[in-house]
Amino acid sequence: MKKTLIAILLIISVLLLSVTLFACKTDENNEGEDLVVTDEKLYVMNWGEYIGATTVKDFEAWYKQETGKSIKVTYSTQDTNEMMLTQVEKSGETIDLVCPSEYAIEKLLRAGLLKKIDKTKIATIGNVDPAFYGKVETEFAEIPVGGKVENMSNYFVPYMWGTLGILYNSDVIKQEEAEGAGYGLLWNNINKKELKKKILLKDSVRDTYVAGALYLKENDRLPEKYKTYSVEKLINTTDAELLAAVEAALIEQKKDLKEYEVDQGKGDMVKGSAYVNLAWSGDALYAIEEALENDINLEFFVPEVGGNIWFDGWVIPTTCQNYDAALKFIEYNCLPEVAIANALEIGYTCGINPEVLKANADVKAALTEEGFDVNEYFADEDRYPDMTNVNLGMMKDFGDSQSEVMAMWERVKATKTSSVLWIVLGSVAGALVIIVVLIVIIKKKKGAKGRVVVEGPDDDKKEDATFDVEV
Repeated sequence: MKKTLIAILLIISVLLLSVTLFACKTDENNEGEDLVVTDEKLYVMNWGEYIGATTVKDFEAWYKQETGKSIKVTYSTQDTNEMMLTQVEKSGETIDLVCPSEYAIEKLLRAGLLKKIDKTKIATIGNVDPAFYGKVETEFAEIPVGGKVENMSNYFVPYMWGTLGILYNSDVIKQEEAEGAGYGLLWNNINKKELKKKILLKDSVRDTYVAGALYLKENDRLPEKYKTYSVEKLINTTDAELLAAVEAALIEQKKDLKEYEVDQGKGDMVKGSAYVNLAWSGDALYAIEEALENDINLEFFVPEVGGNIWFDGWVIPTTCQNYDAALKFIEYNCLPEVAIANALEIGYTCGINPEVLKANADVKAALTEEGFDVNEYFADEDRYPDMTNVNLGMMKDFGDSQSEVMAMWERVKATKTSSVLWIVLGSVAGALVIIVVLIVIIKKKKGAKGRVVVEGPDDDKKEDATFDVEV
């Protein structure tokens, strides 16, 4: 009996120790704060490497000062808009705030999955660059939602924005070569052997589709009916003929492709393991600065034919359980000093009015500390391009054709490198081998006067017959 009691006590002790150890083990990103009891929770989804290093923690402290309540932010990331869309559309999880791109915001709005943002409750909303809403109200003013028409401006607050262009190693490629090639640089149309398997494209169908369509446009390879399309119309057109043309171009590009990537491309460019990258402007500007430490010179440009101008914005899904805290998170990130800290951390351009930023002493101090000349920073056209440029088009929701676009993209990615070329070469080589073998056989059986020896019915007998043989 005593032994049984001791055994039971030992089991209970082991269980208690296990529970204690489990409770003490917390997520490394939360640094033990899961054990802290908080008044509120907020679930935020964003892109990877897309916020200041201390912004989330600083927000929690700021929120306590503002409201008197403690809050714990659960912060998660995704790699693509499609992943974000899937999480919001199909997940049963609570998501209070998410930061997709313009076409994904449109898609969520059309599906009735967004809550209207009450901007009267965001004290810093006046800091946002009004040019954003001007652009959006031109492009996304009338979105059908459940039998009504909605303006997308009422459902998002800008976070970051920029352009899609080409980042290249200027130690390997001359500026005139790169800019003369345009999107063709991604296809190595300058025939530089150093670029073999050193070119990166985005593992994002929307961005890579832009590159494919505009590559065809600048090389006058578009099917006839698309040649007069504006950049914006072209990059948002997905009928069968254009899809097939872009698919063929992207398969053609794979002969020089290193890989498709989302976040690691800038690192490859900084290290010198890749020489050309289809890049978002913020990643490009970040990589240009970082590469200098490795004595590598990088440059970025948007090809003359045009490109994509994009933005990412905060939206509140219908799954939101803490609407007021979501608004406070937006409010905090629209503070000039917070917005510039985020921008400097990740290299992108924040959605705050440049005039508001330039007038803020904390912003000027932060820029100076990072080695920027304040006036040059805001005058940089790569960082602050002209939003009204007609050759910079915004992406829109593909709608019902999304499945056909995704099927095309999967075919492109599944195509083995240079498989089409090898099939053609293999067929030609096979035909040549057959011809050579036939020639050898015929020559071996050919007499001095063009006579071919034909085997008779008996093994030891041979009949001679004369044929006119053309070889």
